[in-house]
Amino acid sequence: MINIIGISTSGGYKGEPSFQLTDPLAIAFANQLLLDEGYSLTNVEAESLNNFCIRIKGEDPLYANFGDSQIYDAASAFQICPMLGETLGTKKYNLMNAASATFRLSFYGGCTANYDGVTTDGVSGYISSNITTNNYAALNNSSVAVGCVIRDSSSRYDFGTYSTNPSLDGNLWRRLGITVDSRGRSWTQDNYIGPTIDTKGHTWINLFGTPSAGQNYHNGVLESINSLLFKPSSIDNQVLPFNAISFDGTVYVRPANTTIFEHFFEGLSPASVPVWNTIVDDFMIELGKKTW
Repeated sequence: MINIIGISTSGGYKGEPSFQLTDPLAIAFANQLLLDEGYSLTNVEAESLNNFCIRIKGEDPLYANFGDSQIYDAASAFQICPMLGETLGTKKYNLMNAASATFRLSFYGGCTANYDGVTTDGVSGYISSNITTNNYAALNNSSVAVGCVIRDSSSRYDFGTYSTNPSLDGNLWRRLGITVDSRGRSWTQDNYIGPTIDTKGHTWINLFGTPSAGQNYHNGVLESINSLLFKPSSIDNQVLPFNAISFDGTVYVRPANTTIFEHFFEGLSPASVPVWNTIVDDFMIELGKKTW
């Protein structure tokens, strides 16, 4: 039995789509957008979100994680932001606890929103996850699964935190794009990936177990693996941004990009990794946002 924490489903969804939401997590998310933003999910958004919630809980028999709630369990105390709606207000909500302001997204500088996602201007705009490096300590062992889905990246895309202080070396950083050599950094060590054509799609770092190997994925392809490393016991309090890098506490903005999905939670086992990639891909397909 899966426990749903901190949500109310009394009365069901009070919005307007003809699709009937059935999943409690999806209902709570939809009702919060309606309550706070006055936004009713479209029929496509409602059905896609309902499917996504059922799948991460292992309740869809068509997916390889049927009967296994590991993805939901890994994310339940952290963050998945589906970035639905068409305004910055609706894009910020955390599916895992929509009623709580904790772990909602914040948007800084030049950011605009449409149905696809949030576009940063390449000058001052970036997205804050409001996850800090201090939150890393709450992760199970050394594990983490952090990443995003981007669309139509112009040249490069960075997310994460980077510290040059060896005693405060709690780093999670990913860089990709056609104008730079892609890299990944997990806790204390860089991993050079080399030139790629990674300009859009789902890119993420997965670490699982102790010690943890930093696996750098892009659209389901494992591009590189870092050395086995332990999560540092002492880390600094940086905020983890998207389309930017927090370098020793200073946020450096990257070229204009559109971010359409974002996540941060405990790392996934090898069996769950391809399922998560498929669930995210299918969510983007059903929303009509997949372009890769």
